[in-house]
Amino acid sequence: GPGMEKCATGLLRLASHVAHREDVGNDVLSTLRVLYPPQGTFVAALVASSSSSPALSLDRHLAEGLWRVCRNVDALSRVDQNGWDGLLGLVEWCAIRGEAVAVRRGGKGGGGRSG
Repeated sequence: GPGMEKCATGLLRLASHVAHREDVGNDVLSTLRVLYPPQGTFVAALVASSSSSPALSLDRHLAEGLWRVCRNVDALSRVDQNGWDGLLGLVEWCAIRGEAVAVRRGGKGGGGRSG
């Protein structure tokens, strides 16, 4: 529900703001493990009914938060093994839960050949 979304969003915001700090960045990034199974049991319970809209809504929150953390490449240069484990675990989880991307042919940006 909304409470879980707020908790996940809060943790992801915290991670995006402190990833560059050597004193706490890795600790916060490693706690991202609570957002995906097996440690993230509240997420696993939501995903158990994969067609439910709360799970899909939480997936969107996780994906956007992950983007916000990863867009600061300079901050990621200071991440240690524990931080990477939390971060890449969330990347993997989002990739597994992601939707199929529709491929567009032709038109603007569709990859069609001109000629």
